[in-house]
Amino acid sequence: MKRRIFLSGLTGLGLAATRLPKVQKTEVEPINTARNLIFVLLEGGPSHVDTFDLKTSASTPDLLGPVTLANGALWPAGIMPKLATMSDQFSLVRAISGVEAVHERGVYQLLTAHRQNAAFQADVPHFASMLSYLLENQRSPQDSLATAVIIGANPAKNGFLDIGHQGLQLRDDGQIQHLEHPFSGEARRFALLDNVLAVRKESQDQRKDWLRFQIQAREMMANPVLQNLSASLVDTDSLEGQFLNQCRLATKILAEKTGTRVIQLQLSGWDHHDFIYGDQEFGLPTRARAFDTGMADLIENLSQIPGQQKESLLDETLIVAMGEFGRTTGPLNSSQGRDHFPYVIPAFFAGGGIKPGRIIGKSSGDGSYIVDPGWSHARYMGIPDILATCYSAMGFDWYQTFSETPSGRTFEMVPPTPLGPAYDIAGLFS
Repeated sequence: MKRRIFLSGLTGLGLAATRLPKVQKTEVEPINTARNLIFVLLEGGPSHVDTFDLKTSASTPDLLGPVTLANGALWPAGIMPKLATMSDQFSLVRAISGVEAVHERGVYQLLTAHRQNAAFQADVPHFASMLSYLLENQRSPQDSLATAVIIGANPAKNGFLDIGHQGLQLRDDGQIQHLEHPFSGEARRFALLDNVLAVRKESQDQRKDWLRFQIQAREMMANPVLQNLSASLVDTDSLEGQFLNQCRLATKILAEKTGTRVIQLQLSGWDHHDFIYGDQEFGLPTRARAFDTGMADLIENLSQIPGQQKESLLDETLIVAMGEFGRTTGPLNSSQGRDHFPYVIPAFFAGGGIKPGRIIGKSSGDGSYIVDPGWSHARYMGIPDILATCYSAMGFDWYQTFSETPSGRTFEMVPPTPLGPAYDIAGLFS
């Protein structure tokens, strides 16, 4: 194994930042109900009309098993049976309308609140990196893990922020990589490295960041808490096992109180252009059952663990799950699937101070357009509003701007939507 590959797997512990961007704040009152955030990226774009915004017709397959929940929502209990019994613990937003119909661009906006623009990409951080920066002054010397832990897509990384806020990237099965040195005699090797570093002059270029990574990697390798977190939790050969492993790792990380406050999980494979109802490895039922198992486990486990500020970890951890867009409605396409459709995108919310059992917004009978925006603002909800809600729940002003960026352009944490300023979805919490 090359040394660079070995060390890069252990970066992201979250040392104090050296760059202090100039910040301009505005007058806004965040909701401030959550201490932690778990964001589940359903990469590929789940079919909203078959999952969180279920619509039925004569062609709806029996395998979806539609039932009406206590809150009046139609739910596919056939492919998400566990969550069907937990409708009093989550809420759904069904009034989000997007503008990106390409996976890469859609994921980028969902994780940054910004539309992808090559001229400004060096400026824009992942939301987890942004929160890492905002939460930095709340870290203690005992915190041994990065503020942000990321599984899956991280297209923007730390953007204009110091590299210490890039976060710790884990494998898709939820494992922390490279905690064991690949060669024998690591003590002697580290001693030789220390001798070299002792005579090395200080540098302000990228080599300084590389030295920080070396220090972080060594500290993580010697940390017994991380060794415990890295232990395999379940069988990861199946998709269901892999996502369940991610959810249980997220629970363990928050329960250990190691400094992590923001976690991104990822369940991919929702790009069902073909044979969407096929019960094979890549079909919608397989993805939905994996989400159902992992999410039910996550909610249940967090609810049983005491929180630091509230009764349970669930009470102080906001959980958000959604994809980068929805999928076409009505009859299936010629390949028995559904194509990209950004105009109606549902989102799943739990914990973190939300009022569970709510349905915010409404789409048309076939799910092709929004008929009720679900709030008092005279427009549909957009992707920036989702990130505004996350920042607000975590106690931060989402209108903050930063002036020291690579491009020289003022960076807005959450830019306006095409129809106006971004707002938090207050109806989820009051």
